[in-house]
Amino acid sequence: MAKEVAEYVTARIAELEEKQRWIPVSERMPNNWESVLTIDISKSTRDVVSAFYNPETSLWSTPFSCDLWVTHCMPLPEPPIVYGKVCEE
Repeated sequence: MAKEVAEYVTARIAELEEKQRWIPVSERMPNNWESVLTIDISKSTRDVVSAFYNPETSLWSTPFSCDLWVTHCMPLPEPPIVYGKVCEE
């Protein structure tokens, strides 16, 4: 029984880590227009930035900039639940 629990826990941890790992954009791009967390190494930010990929221009963009040089991305986390509904603030 303990062996089965350990195997389940190990598999579940691997599954969760895969969902939240930094994905090199050379490996896989997110869905077009989907907001994701990105690692931007351009001169303007050099930081973690929420951005989306625009297939029409082949550029990564935010509402404030389209001068991003993205190397990695990952899905955004789920929004918090506040008083039984998704937080809008």
